[in-house]
Amino acid sequence: MDTGACPSSVITFHPTGGTVEITGGEDGGIDMGSPWCWFYNLYVNKDGGETFPTTNLRVKHEFKVISGLFNIYNYAVTVGP
Repeated sequence: MDTGACPSSVITFHPTGGTVEITGGEDGGIDMGSPWCWFYNLYVNKDGGETFPTTNLRVKHEFKVISGLFNIYNYAVTVGP
């Protein structure tokens, strides 16, 4: 049964503010683990490598690619409420 919660390793991840910034120089994937979890702000600010989702992603407020490469491949990236 899907309770609408984030994965069992994360009780909840429903931020109402704050920013997660992806940095570095290596390739890296982003996995929220559940469609019921989201980022409030998500920034990609990398000096090398590629950033990509490994599941569909939700960003409630602002998604920015400041520098670097973000490739969605076949996943959805939803921005907004």
